[in-house]
Amino acid sequence: MSDECKRLMSRIAGQLEGEELEFKSAEILNNKPERLLRSVVGMLNASGGEIIVGVGETEGRATAFAGVEHADRERSRWQDIFIDRIRPQVEIGIKLVAMAGSDRSLMVIQVPKGTRGPYAYSREQSFAVVRRTGDRLRPMAWDEVLEAARRTKGEESARRETQRMLRKRVDEVEKQRERRPLWFFMALPVNESKLHDTAVKRSLEEPEVTGNRHDGWTFHSFGELRVRQERLEKGRGLPDAGRVHNHVRVFTTNGRVEFMTGLEDFEWGPSARGGKGGWSLYPYTVVEYPVSLLRLLAYVYRDITQGEVLLQSVFFGVKGSTLAPYRPGAVYFPRLQSWDEDLLYCPIDPLVAGAGEIVQAPDSVAFRLIKPLYEAFGYDEEKIPFYERAAGRFVFS
Repeated sequence: MSDECKRLMSRIAGQLEGEELEFKSAEILNNKPERLLRSVVGMLNASGGEIIVGVGETEGRATAFAGVEHADRERSRWQDIFIDRIRPQVEIGIKLVAMAGSDRSLMVIQVPKGTRGPYAYSREQSFAVVRRTGDRLRPMAWDEVLEAARRTKGEESARRETQRMLRKRVDEVEKQRERRPLWFFMALPVNESKLHDTAVKRSLEEPEVTGNRHDGWTFHSFGELRVRQERLEKGRGLPDAGRVHNHVRVFTTNGRVEFMTGLEDFEWGPSARGGKGGWSLYPYTVVEYPVSLLRLLAYVYRDITQGEVLLQSVFFGVKGSTLAPYRPGAVYFPRLQSWDEDLLYCPIDPLVAGAGEIVQAPDSVAFRLIKPLYEAFGYDEEKIPFYERAAGRFVFS
């Protein structure tokens, strides 16, 4: 049995279902699909949580672990069902935990706390709106639906203002860099969220506590940690002039995190570039940098359970650059598509993720951030290296 499966079973064995935890047998996937949709929507309209499929329960407690057959196929099918039948659309994470000695897996459905509710699921010719309260599901009253809609309207206004602030900061970086090529990343919570200085300090000095490698293409720098009035920062160079290496800033007053480094840190080498203009982007760097930053966010955001975070990745001075698919050395492609503009936004519009989602599944959020970069160079998500889809996690050697 895998260590991950042991940890999961140990965590839930004998556990009682509640507002943020529910167990379902595998039969629900095919025989009673509407009941699973109802459970997911109920959590979306409450506090979010986990639905673990392939678990038998007795009086609400997990007592048996049978798993799910053909789990990869079921995950793909249910991802489509969630997209087709839940409104407004929302990304639902599905993680597979393999059971040793069997071709079965436990299916962990990771439901975020909804931020654009009220949510509903389709049934025949109508939609149903439900909410989870304790371990029960109930229809939402009309006044609850109206209140959720009013709350969403206010949150959308706050999100637009946050997007404006993020774009303004990107414009500032563009002016300050003085045409020097660099990569810039920014995470900005929609609602200001104070961070603990001690947690931030430890994460910047000991990257291992965030789940990252001490060495590698991560946010970590051997520069001196500096404490400013509203932030902690570390790295080398002059960020306001664009000459930087692994420069990270964490603003403890509002939860904002910035990172920038020169594109020379992404260079695979002149031989890979063939002497042409632009950069040959090294797959390790374009993947591990954002993954390391999402893991950093997961660590420093641990006490933030609600609200949204906007994420933006921007390459400056990247015209003529190429990116090879898969792992380095796996396959050689003599003709690589190059990017023909100076700037590359990944994605074009900031990625919106729940704070709780970042804390629970940082690698899955990083995958969504990395995917537009590979799409910009003409690849589908299967070409993204180092990602173990069944576990929802990147693994770097």
